[in-house]
Amino acid sequence: MKKFLSALYRFEAVLSKILEIFITVCIITVFVGIFVTTVLRYLFGFSVMGVAEILLVLFILANSIGSSLLIRDGGNIAITYFVDLLPQKARRFFHILSLVAVIVMNYFFASLSIGWLDATRNYRSMVTHIPHWVSEIGIPIGCTLVMLFAVIAIIKLLFDPETYYSKLAEDVSTT
Repeated sequence: MKKFLSALYRFEAVLSKILEIFITVCIITVFVGIFVTTVLRYLFGFSVMGVAEILLVLFILANSIGSSLLIRDGGNIAITYFVDLLPQKARRFFHILSLVAVIVMNYFFASLSIGWLDATRNYRSMVTHIPHWVSEIGIPIGCTLVMLFAVIAIIKLLFDPETYYSKLAEDVSTT
């Protein structure tokens, strides 16, 4: 089991680093793109056609894929006051239960988004003619990554809860 957990931690670290780099590049590109197009428009009266469409695609992809890193870090939308009052085993049970709910919800989002992709596969943006599926593909990819990180979190909670909770406490104390 130790070998499996070690491999799981390595896989999670490598995947996380790749996603963090991708998201960082997307966000920096969006920021620089907005800054440059604003300067060009208001200082020089010049506008680059299609940049807004490309920046929107990058922003959508960064957000949908970035949501998976929130799960990796043990975060989700929750009010944990009462759960935090419970003993460790009960708290772990409810934590796992919430992750299962996240998996189920994201499974349905990913499944439904395949239909959306199919329905819009022939539509293109007005200026750049980028197919709509390019930005919409972020939804099933992001949902799949959320499910993957939630499964990894459940495995860590079941087989290595001390490390999992100590990492969460460490992350909370540094923010």
